[in-house]
Amino acid sequence: MSAMPMQAHTMNAAGPVDETAPLPYPDGWFALCFSRELKPGAVLTTPFMGRDVVLYRTASGVACAVDAYCPHQGAHLGHGGRVDGERIVCPFHHYAYGPDGRRNTAGCAKGGQALTLRTRHVREWNGFVFVWQNADGLAPTWELPEVDMTGFSAPVGQAFTLRGVMQNLPENGYDLEHFGALHRWKDMKPHAPVIDGPRISMQVDMAWKNIRWSTLIGVHGLGCVSSDHEMKAIGLEAKIFACGVQIAPLRWTFRDGIAFRFSWLSKWPAPLQRIVYAALGRLLHRLWLVPVFKEDIMVWSNRDYTGYGTPGAGDGPYPVFQRWARQFYPGEGRPGAQRRGAHVDAFVEK
Repeated sequence: MSAMPMQAHTMNAAGPVDETAPLPYPDGWFALCFSRELKPGAVLTTPFMGRDVVLYRTASGVACAVDAYCPHQGAHLGHGGRVDGERIVCPFHHYAYGPDGRRNTAGCAKGGQALTLRTRHVREWNGFVFVWQNADGLAPTWELPEVDMTGFSAPVGQAFTLRGVMQNLPENGYDLEHFGALHRWKDMKPHAPVIDGPRISMQVDMAWKNIRWSTLIGVHGLGCVSSDHEMKAIGLEAKIFACGVQIAPLRWTFRDGIAFRFSWLSKWPAPLQRIVYAALGRLLHRLWLVPVFKEDIMVWSNRDYTGYGTPGAGDGPYPVFQRWARQFYPGEGRPGAQRRGAHVDAFVEK
């Protein structure tokens, strides 16, 4: 399946008070770009939890993520670095590193062969490029879920860079009260949240513009939301992806995507389906997903984050989610908790 078209937007807003980050950087999988942005030979620099990460795609199509600075003399690989086959080449002295981070340039200076560029674990998932973060430097302890996209359109999405905290995004689906107040959705009937380690899910039955639908909201760590929507009355199924990443203490990027299928379209010839889905995908994204998220973004970008993230009491979906979310933040005694603005790399062991 082809990767989604991408648009980028930056939303600037000033906080109501002189704030510091209410939470340390979380652990887990986080989307740093859309797959379509990372073409073969491309080198991208992206901010990630207080520092730069360089992404590149090798000639064979492998997506890689590395520390931005060459271990030789500290040149930034995102400024002048290039891809040569399966290697990324530093612009300063042309030292080249393979996907495993090992230097493999012939004729290097004494000791240079031992240089290793720090690399990150990468997963491509439904049009997004995810990297792994762990404050203790641990390798991935869980994986993103398999998603059956059979018969669905290619995802269509965009990116926003916002003021605030990325936990806004995954907790949004468990704040049922805001659906009626902010989005004017009706007759919300939630089922009990189901927790499975780094995953939490909840089914919600609701109505929108007099159309009844059922939604399964799945959250996989704090960086990945995958929700399934079914509107039987019009034969529509949709998958909405929402992926957030903290790029600085009070700055985060939000990427979305929507894929869908209509039961009545399944009988049409495949070439005609692709044409119709391509047109409807852009239309649904613009008329359904974007207006809803913009209402949320208005609140997220302008709220007071003093004391944000403290779990509340009770057994409703929102406090249950908040307590579940605490597992992804460094606890007392861990480096990320002691230095909130610091970044401890979760690099691949060599």
